[in-house]
Amino acid sequence: MPAKTKREKLLAQERRIPYTLPIASTSVVLHEDLSYIRRDIRKTLLLSIIAIGIELVLTILERR
Repeated sequence: MPAKTKREKLLAQERRIPYTLPIASTSVVLHEDLSYIRRDIRKTLLLSIIAIGIELVLTILERR
């Protein structure tokens, strides 16, 4: 097996970084990501409920 170049070693180190982070900081990062996801889900749910409401109003008005 050929000896690794400096660049290859650096790339290998960069790939290893996320797994060597302390658990606390990783969980903080994960928590922030999850809060963004939760916010997106809430926003999507709210918009879909509004859309369903509008659809219901329109169908009721069409039948009259």
